Amino acid sequence: IHLLIGLLNDKEYTAIAKLLAGNFKSIVITEPAHERPLSGDQFQNAFAKSSMDITVIKDPQSAFAHACQKLNKKDTLIVMGSHFLINTLSHRFSNFT
Repeated sequence: IHLLIGLLNDKEYTAIAKLLAGNFKSIVITEPAHERPLSGDQFQNAFAKSSMDITVIKDPQSAFAHACQKLNKKDTLIVMGSHFLINTLSHRFSNFT
């Protein structure tokens, strides 16, 4: 299971990182299209003690494409975080029906 995540800067991102660490093959961190996104680099730093495959790609469309490239037929991609991120990417999900 792979994860694509983007949060706003008012979230408890360090606690979220602790919950997510070690549970995914890879994590792609992005920044939602909003006036107050959490910096991808700042969120990545919350995973500092983790040896996970973590990539920061600020543009949500590019981050989604990158995350999809990591998938094989049996993999799952979870997209989570801000509803602003989900809204930005929602048109892309129709390709996976």
